[in-house]
Amino acid sequence: MYFLRVLPIGVSDIKPICDINAKRMLTLKSLQRHESNSDYVSCIRSCASARKTWAMHFDRDHCYCSLDIKLSLLCSNKATDNYWVQTSTGEEIFSVYRTPVAIKNCHMSKRYFPDGKAPPIGIISYPGSGNTWFRHLLEKSTGFYTGSVYAEKELFEHGFFGEMVDSSDGTTFGVKDHNIHGKKRSGNYEKAIILIRNPYDAFVAEFNRKSKGHVGHRNSDDFITTQWTKFVWNSSKRWQQSLKSVIAWEQPKLVIYYDDLIAHTRRTMKTIVTFLGIPPRELDTRLDCLVVDNGGFFRRKKSTSKRHLYTRPMIKRINNFIGSVRVEMLKQNLHTLPPYEMSI
Repeated sequence: MYFLRVLPIGVSDIKPICDINAKRMLTLKSLQRHESNSDYVSCIRSCASARKTWAMHFDRDHCYCSLDIKLSLLCSNKATDNYWVQTSTGEEIFSVYRTPVAIKNCHMSKRYFPDGKAPPIGIISYPGSGNTWFRHLLEKSTGFYTGSVYAEKELFEHGFFGEMVDSSDGTTFGVKDHNIHGKKRSGNYEKAIILIRNPYDAFVAEFNRKSKGHVGHRNSDDFITTQWTKFVWNSSKRWQQSLKSVIAWEQPKLVIYYDDLIAHTRRTMKTIVTFLGIPPRELDTRLDCLVVDNGGFFRRKKSTSKRHLYTRPMIKRINNFIGSVRVEMLKQNLHTLPPYEMSI
């Protein structure tokens, strides 16, 4: 999977973001050719000097530059089907590089919801399921700040400007709520987005957060302690209870899976914004930009396999809870859980 990133100019081992055939490349807007007889590093430098976001290089005498955001879709596995890069045998294939030049039209503004009339929407998830990262995606997609029932100063300081606002005052579009206590706040929301992540990943993420914040990782020795065992035992039960509670809510609700946000960001966010009923006029441009920058500060870097962190009794317990939630979702005619169970 290719991810777009700003590349350091002058580094000899820069890797291309993707490859594109010549026919597709020639359809791009603002395309500019550089007769540089250059290697790919010189091509990137030339495009950066020309204030272009993308550099495309083939052999020594083919260097093209462009500002076309369509490249962010062509180079992403999260693009819709009609954007897949197709190649033909014998056709010139250009390697695509990202320059440090900002992507045109992607500095989209965000604001509070006007007149304090935001519909009350719950962004419901179990801790560690990616709620904060999802808020980043939602804010970039809609242009409105999201809120929270927790008022975390750290999040506010990193740009979540709806974090410290009273979540009931109608100025934030979507409210983060982990719903740990079941039905207590169900009446606060007209609609709910239920974000679900593989509990094996969610428990590790939340265990990390409790000690290392939103982006840090604990030492491996921390996962062979009684603290970790007790945490898993309690968390697995709460995960089950929380999800069974919220999927029984009568309000309109949309179940979103964390893995779909990663694999199909654009398509999934368009589904969400449509469900919420307030798509911005520039939605397509916002979603295109989102494919380029979907990380956000509070998305923890993925760690290695978590299988070794869980004992057989832990796995048996968590698998049973996954099964019970799956049955409840089927009863509610909701798209059921992916195969989250771990082999024993």
